[in-house]
Amino acid sequence: MKLPGILLVLTVISISACRKNIQAGVNIQADGFVIDSVKNKKLANVTVYLISGHESGFQNVYYYGAVDSAVTNTDGSFSIKYTADGKSYDYALSLTNMDPNAPNHFNFNAVMPDRMHPFYSFDFKSQLSDIAISARELNFMKIHLSVLSNPYDTLLVFVNPSYGLDQMEYDIYGNNIDTTILTRSLPEGQNFVSYEIITNQLRDSIMFREITDTITTNLSDTFVIQKNISSAYDIPLAVLPH
Repeated sequence: MKLPGILLVLTVISISACRKNIQAGVNIQADGFVIDSVKNKKLANVTVYLISGHESGFQNVYYYGAVDSAVTNTDGSFSIKYTADGKSYDYALSLTNMDPNAPNHFNFNAVMPDRMHPFYSFDFKSQLSDIAISARELNFMKIHLSVLSNPYDTLLVFVNPSYGLDQMEYDIYGNNIDTTILTRSLPEGQNFVSYEIITNQLRDSIMFREITDTITTNLSDTFVIQKNISSAYDIPLAVLPH
């Protein structure tokens, strides 16, 4: 009596294993909006990418490279219409181009993808409707930086929101530093601000100087911090990573 069930399972597996690329000429369409998952606010002027999916082993799909894109309007809505080229096994939506060999083309200074939802698969359908893409809008952060003595004459400041796929770099010069850096931060989240000194002299000894602060910001439009360093020699030495 169990035989029909076994045949059914085998049939489903066989159909899945024989799935082909989406036929050229098929209309691929996606409509939806981008929303901040913490502020519950729809986001305008955000680029949404249509990503090509490719077969990778039995019933597996990897998504790589953008084939089309759209920008959200003032209401945070977007619409993508694309004609399949016959080279894709499936499609997905993402706020990055999903290409590790190319720079991420999202607007790093304003919006970052939600790391818990890097892409939204079509799951072999040709249309997605009213899809909500989660993102995080970054707020401003001012870093008032004071270094009374910096014999190295250079200081690198890196700002990395915890949801970030990349980091912002600021190069500061001078034996005495008193400046303000206007950057971005992830509200209601941890942000990492690193102060580093990497000179040829230190590199020759396979060393560098680094101190990292973990900053938890609130929802204020501009979060302000004060960083005071008496001497660059107070920044701890560390071994350069291999």
